[in-house]
Amino acid sequence: MNIAKTLFTTALLILASAAWAGGDFKPKHGGVVQEVSEIQYEVVAKADSVAIYIEDHSKKIDTKGARASSNDT
Repeated sequence: MNIAKTLFTTALLILASAAWAGGDFKPKHGGVVQEVSEIQYEVVAKADSVAIYIEDHSKKIDTKGARASSNDT
Protein backbone atom coordinates (compact mmCIF):
# COMPACT_ATOMS: atom_id res chain seq x y z
CA MET A 1 0.00 0.00 0.00
CA ASN A 2 2.94 2.36 0.60
CA ILE A 3 3.96 2.08 -3.05
CA ALA A 4 0.47 3.11 -4.17
CA LYS A 5 0.59 6.13 -1.84
CA THR A 6 4.04 7.06 -3.13
CA LEU A 7 2.96 6.78 -6.77
CA PHE A 8 -0.16 8.83 -6.11
CA THR A 9 1.78 11.54 -4.27
CA THR A 10 4.44 11.65 -7.00
CA ALA A 11 1.78 11.99 -9.70
CA LEU A 12 0.09 14.83 -7.78
CA LEU A 13 3.37 16.70 -7.36
CA ILE A 14 4.19 16.34 -11.04
CA LEU A 15 0.72 17.49 -12.04
CA ALA A 16 1.00 20.51 -9.76
CA SER A 17 4.40 21.49 -11.12
CA ALA A 18 3.24 20.92 -14.70
CA ALA A 19 0.42 23.40 -14.15
CA TRP A 20 2.99 26.17 -13.65
CA ALA A 21 5.35 25.05 -16.41
CA GLY A 22 6.15 27.56 -19.12
CA GLY A 23 5.58 25.21 -22.05
CA ASP A 24 2.75 23.04 -23.24
CA PHE A 25 4.16 19.55 -23.63
CA LYS A 26 1.86 16.79 -24.79
CA PRO A 27 2.32 13.30 -23.33
CA LYS A 28 3.31 10.65 -25.86
CA HIS A 29 2.83 7.65 -23.57
CA GLY A 30 -0.24 8.64 -21.55
CA GLY A 31 1.68 10.13 -18.64
CA VAL A 32 2.51 13.54 -17.22
CA VAL A 33 5.18 15.67 -18.91
CA GLN A 34 7.53 18.18 -17.27
CA GLU A 35 10.44 20.08 -18.81
CA VAL A 36 13.55 20.82 -16.77
CA SER A 37 16.50 22.61 -18.40
CA GLU A 38 15.18 21.82 -21.90
CA ILE A 39 14.87 18.10 -21.16
CA GLN A 40 11.37 16.63 -21.18
CA TYR A 41 10.46 13.94 -18.68
CA GLU A 42 7.27 11.93 -19.03
CA VAL A 43 6.22 9.88 -16.02
CA VAL A 44 3.72 7.07 -16.61
CA ALA A 45 2.37 5.45 -13.42
CA LYS A 46 0.80 2.01 -13.65
CA ALA A 47 -0.59 -0.25 -10.94
CA ASP A 48 2.73 -2.01 -10.32
CA SER A 49 5.38 0.15 -11.97
CA VAL A 50 6.44 3.60 -13.08
CA ALA A 51 8.00 4.33 -16.48
CA ILE A 52 10.01 7.47 -17.21
CA TYR A 53 10.59 8.60 -20.80
CA ILE A 54 13.27 11.25 -21.35
CA GLU A 55 13.85 13.45 -24.40
CA ASP A 56 16.30 16.24 -25.15
CA HIS A 57 14.95 18.57 -27.84
CA SER A 58 12.70 15.74 -29.16
CA LYS A 59 15.66 13.30 -29.27
CA LYS A 60 15.02 10.21 -27.17
CA ILE A 61 17.60 9.59 -24.45
CA ASP A 62 18.47 5.91 -24.14
CA THR A 63 17.64 4.64 -20.68
CA LYS A 64 18.28 0.98 -21.46
CA GLY A 65 19.76 -0.68 -18.41
CA ALA A 66 18.74 2.15 -16.09
CA ARG A 67 17.46 1.02 -12.73
CA ALA A 68 15.58 2.60 -9.89
CA SER A 69 14.79 1.53 -6.38
CA SER A 70 12.56 2.53 -3.52
CA ASN A 71 13.51 2.99 0.10
CA ASP A 72 10.12 1.56 1.16
CA THR A 73 10.49 -1.71 3.02
